[in-house]
Amino acid sequence: MPRLAIPPQKLSTGTTSARRPRRSVASSPDPFRAESGGATAGTASNPLTTLSRESSYAIRIERPGIPPDPSVAGKRSRFLEFLAAKRLVLREIGDGDQVGLLEIVWAQVIRRGSRSLALFLGLLVACAGFTVLTAQSRSQELVTRGKVTTAGRSAYDILVRPQGVQLPMEKKGGLVQAGFLSGIHGGISLAQWHQIEKIQGVEVAAPVAVIGYVVPRVAVPAAKHVNLNPGNGSKLFRLDTTWHTDNGASTEDGRPSFLYVTSGNLTTNATQSIAYQTIDGVRRKILAVPTTNQVTVHSPPTQVSALTKTQYESIVAGDGPQSGSALGAVVGFPFLLEAVDPAAEAKLAGLKGAMVSGKYLGSGNISTAVVGGQSSQQVPVVVASSPATHISLSYKIQELSSSAVRHVQLGKGFDSLLNSPGVTVGSGSFNQDAAYQELLRAMKNPGSALGDTGFAARDLSDMYVAGPTSYTGKSLSGAKVLAAQPQRTNLGVWQEPPAGGGSFTIGSIVPAGADDTAFRNLTGYQWDTTNTSRLGSPTVAYQGTFDASRLPGYSALTRVPLGTYASTVVTGATAKDRKILGDKALPPSPNIAGYVQPAPLMITSLSSLPAFESGSAFWNPVTTDKPGTAASPVNAAAPISSIRIRVNGVTGVGAASRARVRLVAQQIEAKTHLLVDVTIGSSPAPQTIVLPAGEHGRPQLTLHENWVKKGVTVAILTAVDKKSVALFLLVLVVCALFVANTVAASVRARRTELGVLACLGWRKSRLVALVGIEIAGVALAAGIGGGLIAWAAGSAFGLPVSPGRAALAIPAALIVALVAGVIPAVSAAQASPMEAVQPQVSVPRRASSPHTVIGLGWVNATRRPGRSVLAAAGLAIAVAALGVIAGILTVFRGNVVGTLLGNTVSVEVRGSDKAAVIAILILAGIGVANVLFLEIRERGTELATLQAIGWRESDLTALLLTEGVLIGVAGSVVGAGLALVILAVVIGSLSTGLVWSVLVAALIGIVISVAATIPPVATIRRLPTATLLTEE
Repeated sequence: MPRLAIPPQKLSTGTTSARRPRRSVASSPDPFRAESGGATAGTASNPLTTLSRESSYAIRIERPGIPPDPSVAGKRSRFLEFLAAKRLVLREIGDGDQVGLLEIVWAQVIRRGSRSLALFLGLLVACAGFTVLTAQSRSQELVTRGKVTTAGRSAYDILVRPQGVQLPMEKKGGLVQAGFLSGIHGGISLAQWHQIEKIQGVEVAAPVAVIGYVVPRVAVPAAKHVNLNPGNGSKLFRLDTTWHTDNGASTEDGRPSFLYVTSGNLTTNATQSIAYQTIDGVRRKILAVPTTNQVTVHSPPTQVSALTKTQYESIVAGDGPQSGSALGAVVGFPFLLEAVDPAAEAKLAGLKGAMVSGKYLGSGNISTAVVGGQSSQQVPVVVASSPATHISLSYKIQELSSSAVRHVQLGKGFDSLLNSPGVTVGSGSFNQDAAYQELLRAMKNPGSALGDTGFAARDLSDMYVAGPTSYTGKSLSGAKVLAAQPQRTNLGVWQEPPAGGGSFTIGSIVPAGADDTAFRNLTGYQWDTTNTSRLGSPTVAYQGTFDASRLPGYSALTRVPLGTYASTVVTGATAKDRKILGDKALPPSPNIAGYVQPAPLMITSLSSLPAFESGSAFWNPVTTDKPGTAASPVNAAAPISSIRIRVNGVTGVGAASRARVRLVAQQIEAKTHLLVDVTIGSSPAPQTIVLPAGEHGRPQLTLHENWVKKGVTVAILTAVDKKSVALFLLVLVVCALFVANTVAASVRARRTELGVLACLGWRKSRLVALVGIEIAGVALAAGIGGGLIAWAAGSAFGLPVSPGRAALAIPAALIVALVAGVIPAVSAAQASPMEAVQPQVSVPRRASSPHTVIGLGWVNATRRPGRSVLAAAGLAIAVAALGVIAGILTVFRGNVVGTLLGNTVSVEVRGSDKAAVIAILILAGIGVANVLFLEIRERGTELATLQAIGWRESDLTALLLTEGVLIGVAGSVVGAGLALVILAVVIGSLSTGLVWSVLVAALIGIVISVAATIPPVATIRRLPTATLLTEE
């Protein structure tokens, strides 16, 4: 094969040099003659592969072992001059065809630095932007799974809870725990609620703030048929009670109550805290305070840390005959108090329509009033018409012996009489419904109940907060079950500070079963009666009564316990368990820390929350030993426990409805970072629960509890939104078009050189490698630089750009560059000596002679159609993306639900999507500018000629501007049409607003193309006209 060799001597002096200075070929009139005069044997081993006009080395063509033929010197000289005129780069690379290819590539990069720099910067920006944007867009994507199990719409479509409340088994099984609400006390702020309300597609967002339990109590008379006339002496009666809960499976003896009646005169001390009676001429202390013929005295002043059966419930002393109501039991009903937004609750749950008496909640704030002689804050509430707990009470009344009467008269107290024998004079049982109705009457008319129970029925100064239940996995008969874990509760939460100071006592506020096995942590809050600077303790301001059975869909909610007003349904799992429970469901008990929690019986408005927040005078009797240390049952910063959401446009559980719900849920999670559950299509999912034995006779039970199986299981997946991925890939696509144009221009500019190399025997694969290695080298450098920039940007702005993610910029740059450069590189392999001297332009079918600047601009734009099409395609992609995003933002406020090829899709515009569209527009503008730069570079002689024949600079500017505008109009029109097609297919119709949005996007595309022509046009005035004409 012929080889080109460089002799070691310097042409101008004939001396050898390791590094020969550059010099024009024209300076040596006959370089071949210089070579023949000073060649050495060692020079034949240096092959020449490339030439440059700056490298004026003499060359000779030889075959190994054959001396050069002097007869071809003239042809060689002319060939050398041709190579120099074409500005080929000459460097020596060493022996062998495969040796030195990288040196040629490096020479090309250095020689054409501006073009390599443009390619490098384009890839750098695109890859760095792609890496940063993909990291920024990683969001919580909601993916629907499973089968919809119901055909009807549930009470609400989305349930929002605070983070951290979801049990592991809930998350694993796509479940929602039954009775979840009572164990959540705050965690969602009012601002987050209002933020959710403003989300597009939210029809109603109804918050629930769980305040805690109160124990309103009422005295139920037990001695209506007992003769309580002392005659001419004194009598002592004792009421013994027995409480029955858990459908009779638990039985607990209550604390006894005493009634002392006498025909002698009773007197009191100045504070009416002690009762006296003259016995045998001696004034003795009876430990009862007569107030209008009777009084209730609570437990004795002894410090206690647990409930004991050595205390009495109450002592009543009466002067003369007493009615049957003088002796009775104080029944406490634990009420779960919750706060709602009245308007939202009426719209979502229909609470206003379920009112059976009184009036519905208003939006007013709490007021102050004097109740029971004390200043109080009036908290407006509506109350359930029936109790949620189940309790029964049996009792017997005994008349104690005369010795017991004498014991009291001598001032020896009642402690030794708790189990003293007596004669039964009456017995019976209490109906809980009747007691509850008496409680409601006491709430309406506080003066209608016995003693202090009128006020006690409305008192909200003692608040109790129950935490969530915990479970452990357990195997039972080979099956996996959940074992409820007992929790130790400090019964000191029931302590009450005495009104006149002194020791704490356990008062009658304690509900039955309070010392039974606890499954929830219990925290108590009491009003600090010593704090006189406050408005007063919170008190019920009765508004009306609601019947939960009148709520829309109530029956469905009892099967799927997602509603606010439905208690959990728990049944025996085996025949033995069902028998223990009397073939009934296990009902909620008065034990606030018990397993089954009741539905809320008392509802107030969110505007009442300040009465229970940190600014109030509540304190915790367990964590502090005296009043004055502020504590609050309500988290003022985030008081809401859950938000139930109904989505607009949801008609059932079809694909379109599910997509709307999913889209709203996705936005809620993205904006608030709360725990979001899609409840559409929910159904019961029985869980097997093992409940340990109780303290009052109930054995261990195996139960079935209906948790909620979400029909549309929602998995929170950390993933990139598919639409965002498409936009980010478009960034790379537009960059690839830019790279393709740049590489094609580079190959076009080197066609002569590539043709010469092909003439000298270079294989096609070697020519492809020459171009490919150059592209890959620039892309590798751009990928490394882009990764470093992305990693630095992530560290600076707090974006999740890990080193591994940043490193993805390298393969991204390589893939984009090599894919974009494959066609130009392959075209380089087709180079031939004849093509090397021909211009690469399209030949028109019919010659035309344009007479206007616009006509000439059109001819110039179409003479290399591939270059113009690539630039227009990049702009079309940018305009299409901008049109779609702008249409969704302006008409649908950022999100839309529609169909695509029969599949329901939802689209939401994120901030990263907007950034991606901006990046696409910038790259498209750079692509247009790049085309004009290439045109000026390659048509420099033509432009110089036009200047030489009299064209003004403004004429040349108009010519180039015309080319840019033509490319911009073509790309913008195509992009606008593509955007309209996409919107029409996804949404189903095109509104006037959508069309205008797309037209504005097209106009922006044209403006960008015009702006992109400014930098290239500015280089016209720097054209070296004389030099270009001389070279031509």
